[in-house]
Amino acid sequence: MSPLPEAGTLRAFVRYVERSQLGAPATRTMALDFVLSFGGAADSRAVRHGVLRQFYEYLVVYDPQTEVLERRAFPWSRAIPPPRIPK
Repeated sequence: MSPLPEAGTLRAFVRYVERSQLGAPATRTMALDFVLSFGGAADSRAVRHGVLRQFYEYLVVYDPQTEVLERRAFPWSRAIPPPRIPK
C-alpha cells in the first residue's frame, strides 16, 4: 500500500520548517513561503496549500495561536494543458 500524497507534502513541510529553524505557532507566512518554494504548475501549489490548510485546521485545535489559512489563496488554474504526444 503506497503512502498518501498528502503525507509527502506534510513530510516536506516538516523538513522545510526544520531547515528554516522556524518555531511555533504555525503561521500563514510559513505556509505560503513553503508552497512558493516549489516550482511547477499553479495547480500543484493549490494542492499543497490545500493540504496545509487542512493540517492547520487540525493544529488550531491543539494550538489556538495557529493562523488559519485562506481557502482561496491559490486558485485552481483553468488553463488547458498542452497535448502530450508520446515518443
